[in-house]
Amino acid sequence: MIVSTTNTIEGMRIIKTIGAVEAKSTSFSLDEITSARKNLEKKAERLGANAIINLQYKKPTPLLGALHAYGTAVIVEEK
Repeated sequence: MIVSTTNTIEGMRIIKTIGAVEAKSTSFSLDEITSARKNLEKKAERLGANAIINLQYKKPTPLLGALHAYGTAVIVEEK
């Protein structure tokens, strides 16, 4: 799974936009970012995506609750 915080991926062409995906972290520790990202990747893969663009993280309530990861699931191919 290719993941980018921008709306493009160097050397790749977006051939299909699947749509927005969101996931929460399942661990409340220093690896919240890793947990949220892995959960987001799993959701995108289930939708048929091979990449996520516009990755963002947000914690609705500081110090409480799960970290949320957001992005756009897409299908990309090499240019």
